Parts: sequence; C-alpha cells; structure tokens
Amino acid sequence: MVKRIILLLTFLSTASCCDHYLTSLEGGLRSKRLYKKQLNYKVNPNEVGIKTDVVYKMLNQKYFEQYESLSKNVFDSKKQAVWVFKEDGSYYSFYGLDTITKDNLNLEKGNLNYLVKKNDKYWLMDYSTINCGAFSKCEFEVKNDTIRIARGSNKGYRIWYYYAKQSPLKE
Repeated sequence: MVKRIILLLTFLSTASCCDHYLTSLEGGLRSKRLYKKQLNYKVNPNEVGIKTDVVYKMLNQKYFEQYESLSKNVFDSKKQAVWVFKEDGSYYSFYGLDTITKDNLNLEKGNLNYLVKKNDKYWLMDYSTINCGAFSKCEFEVKNDTIRIARGSNKGYRIWYYYAKQSPLKE
C-alpha cells in the first residue's frame, strides 16, 4: 500500500511540472504543439486595419473598465514598449527600449506573437513561459492609428492598454 502511495505521489509531482522544465530548451512537447496549432489561424494584419510598415508604441495610459477611468500606466515612460506587425500574421513585441531604431527592432531579439482569427473573431495571441508555456489571447480594437488591447477575460474588470502608430523608421 505504501509503495502505491509513493508511486502515485511521484507520478503526480512529475506530471504537474512545467513541460519546458521536463524537456529541452527548444520548448516542451506541449509548447510545440500549441505553437504549431496557432500557425493555422494566422491572418494578415491589414485585414483589421493594422499597418505593417510602421511600429506601434505603447502609450503611457490605461483604462480600467471596473472604475471607468483612465490612469497613468506604471510602465516606465522612459523605456518603450513597441510592436512590429508582419504581413504573414506574426508580430514582434519589444520591451524596455531606450530609443526606437532599426537596430533595436531586430526581429531575432523580439518576442514572437500572432494575430489570429478563430470563430469569426480576431485575437492577439502571445506566448509566455508563464503557466508552463502557454498562449494567452487578447481582445483588441483598432481605431484610426491606435490599437487598444484588453488584458483579463472578465468583461467589466479588464484593463485596456493603448498602442499608437508611429512614423515609419528611417534607415
């Protein structure tokens, strides 16, 4: 009986570990499967009004649905968060930039994410190692030159962040 309990506890403890911990640095099996699954749903950002020839910079404000108020974003205003969209449905996020230049926006150094269409709705999907490696999906709206994204899933309690279109970068 004791052996069965020890075996059960051993199984449960190893099964609850993150897949990126149990497999190689290239990503766990579950992570690779989730990554490949998103590739089937990628769409061109131009379909929803997002330009691919500019960068989008995070504004220093956020909107709380619960309180119906705007407030200053805690993100350091001297450091910049930037998104770059590509026509293949991928986009790259860069955080903590001092200045926005072509050199700083090297796609190999950015975080790879996707713009996808599922069930007739568009989503921004970003991958994170949080929660053992998973995609989180965000609602968004595009108005003129601004992308407004929601963090959180409970309507009425979400926080909306804003990214404004910047001028195209010069060589």
